[in-house]
Amino acid sequence: GKYYLQAGVNPISGDAVREICADNNNNLWIGTEDAGINQLNLATGKFTNYTATGKKGAISYPNVHGLLAFNHQLFIGPFLQGLEIMDIRTGKVTERFKLIGDKNETPGDFVISVYLTRDSALYVGTAYHASGLFLFDEKRKTFKRIKEIPLNSYVFDILEDSKGNIWTGSVTQGAYYYHPKTGKHGN
Repeated sequence: GKYYLQAGVNPISGDAVREICADNNNNLWIGTEDAGINQLNLATGKFTNYTATGKKGAISYPNVHGLLAFNHQLFIGPFLQGLEIMDIRTGKVTERFKLIGDKNETPGDFVISVYLTRDSALYVGTAYHASGLFLFDEKRKTFKRIKEIPLNSYVFDILEDSKGNIWTGSVTQGAYYYHPKTGKHGN
């Protein structure tokens, strides 16, 4: 179906859709660049909007780029705000990571892509200053930079191929790949 902004009819919020992902509960999550996140319940057709209200548990900024639903969590990359994790069951942001990166390097704050591999490794791609590919350790709540993908390569997209290679798409430097087990990498 098509969904448009319509006054008074439980419409989708925002004009610029950036990301769409599905969860395991028959919902689509739609990140916009101007109105936060919309949840579309596919069974009912009802939209619920989550935006930056300044209240505790709300997303921090209405311009959303990276978006990934996994289990009961929604990983969110608001523009220049790091990474936020929302509990899908409550609709509340439970964790915020303002800066992404290692302590000894310049960290980034613009998560533009989030990807989950077949073996449940969670990768985060960042853009602008200190951009690169990072592996999120959910237990330790840390980000490890993947050094096989060059720093400042602006990781616009992430994909795992059938052989287990992790590919990243950049804006100006083409595609990079690396294999987490063998360390093989290239451009």
